[in-house]
Amino acid sequence: MEQEEEKSLPIPIIKPMKFQSEKEYTADAVASRWAEHRNAWLAATNKGPDVHEGLPSNPIPQDREDLERRRVKKTMKSVSPPYLKWPAYYPLEDTIDLYMQIWYDDSSSSDSSDS
Repeated sequence: MEQEEEKSLPIPIIKPMKFQSEKEYTADAVASRWAEHRNAWLAATNKGPDVHEGLPSNPIPQDREDLERRRVKKTMKSVSPPYLKWPAYYPLEDTIDLYMQIWYDDSSSSDSSDS
């Protein structure tokens, strides 16, 4: 019976940090290392065509009575198509905040008028 060849992960892109002593492992050194690799990653990303198809990027309005906010919220609460097309791309933080409101706020229950 042949022994199966062990599959390994590809060689890591980020090499481990190796300092001369433990005293060199400081928050500043780690943050600097992170910034170096993050900047390299950012420089290599977003090189393709614009996926926004000309739509603007806007924050989700914070006013609970704002029509745009209510439409976005209604789409997010929908469980079946057709889904309304949003008028803009929204920041991830705003989108997550609105999901949290939908799922954890008593005023956003299915019998609420704020849909």
